[in-house]
Amino acid sequence: MAIRIRDELGVLFQDEDFAVAFSTRGRPALSPARLALVSILQFGEGLSDRQAAEAVRARIDWKYALGLELTDSGFDYSVLSEFRARLLAGGLEQRLLELVLDRAVTAGLLRSGGRQRTDSTHVLTAVRTMNRLEQVHETVRAALNALAAAAPDWLCAQAEPGWFDRYEVRAEDYRLPKNRTERIQLGHEIGADGTGVLHAVHSETAPRWLRDIPAVQTLRHIWIQQYVTVDDRLRWRTPEEQPPSTIRQISPYEADARSGTKLESHWDGYKVHLTETCDISTRYTILRYFSVYGDPQVPKPASHSWMVACLAMGAHLGLPLQLHGGGHQVRDMVHVDDVAKATVLALAAPGAAGQTINVGTGVATSVRQIAERIASHYPSAQLVNTPRPDGDPLGGYAATARSRDLLGWQPSITVRDGIDRYVAWLQANPQAIPEWMRAAAVPAVA
Repeated sequence: MAIRIRDELGVLFQDEDFAVAFSTRGRPALSPARLALVSILQFGEGLSDRQAAEAVRARIDWKYALGLELTDSGFDYSVLSEFRARLLAGGLEQRLLELVLDRAVTAGLLRSGGRQRTDSTHVLTAVRTMNRLEQVHETVRAALNALAAAAPDWLCAQAEPGWFDRYEVRAEDYRLPKNRTERIQLGHEIGADGTGVLHAVHSETAPRWLRDIPAVQTLRHIWIQQYVTVDDRLRWRTPEEQPPSTIRQISPYEADARSGTKLESHWDGYKVHLTETCDISTRYTILRYFSVYGDPQVPKPASHSWMVACLAMGAHLGLPLQLHGGGHQVRDMVHVDDVAKATVLALAAPGAAGQTINVGTGVATSVRQIAERIASHYPSAQLVNTPRPDGDPLGGYAATARSRDLLGWQPSITVRDGIDRYVAWLQANPQAIPEWMRAAAVPAVA
């Protein structure tokens, strides 16, 4: 990226652009124009101040973009925070953006607004479609499981005798009655159980933080949309009394997913809105890459998106493979070699012009399946279940009709083969494991 910025845009900033933020007296300062470009490169690569300063000192591409000699020793990382403070104090942050946009316009990379179109497409959520009875059953079960993990002693004191038998197994494994009257009766019993949990959590004697547990919040939301109290009696809401599907929560495990409808399509999940240019003079194709993996991918610190690389390197170092939420989230894993082929095809395929195309396999692979395949290469690897973090999506997979019909492309590397190839590469190149991961594998010294 650094080399292309220099080649395409030339010199982005001049020191005079930042004169108002610097005094004309005192010791000489580093070039603010160069510090501004460093700040942009730092943001683009997600680097800390220390890492950015090290890149200025050691990386040839950054030296090229900054116009520095190869022997330049760089600067101390603390300069970057001081420079940002001066920008804010001088009100120059907007000016920085304007200068970049002006250079992009001059280089022909940005043009005045032309014709555009906005459309939407659906994204499927990887949750089981449930009827109302299954949904309320699973919602109570999820809340009880969360409370059991957070406050087991408190829950034992509140639990009703029938809760264990009723909520021991998932809704799909529970033998639901087929008779309509019995189903309504069971729905009322589950409603009373859920209401009892909510009353207990909101009682004066309960720890207040229990109310903020996401599964408890979900229980409250779903009970509002499924039940109503009339004359002190809880009953099902009729279909007419329920909120519209566009705002009605459909699963206790995917709080943001909703039921969607567009023309004749109906789905559970999300709707993504896209705006794209329609200028006749511009030929474009938008490719949506799903979960790309393959050698020589190396994960960054605090990144969990490069799942195969993170888990394989963890197993190689003997670290436990942590599966958030049991690893039941799914991803559409597509190998980098297949992605490269799809990208090349999109450049030349006449039917791809003006289209938005998913590049994925169309197959959902769970995190647990990935971990288990990696563990098959490391017999001592341990899979450890951990709580699922808030906001961790359950995932989805690509609709692949356009990539097949417009590009003539289909993935040729299965997830199983792709993982095997990555592990083989890693075992041949263990030096690729970054130092921050190696540090996590070293036991602390007392």
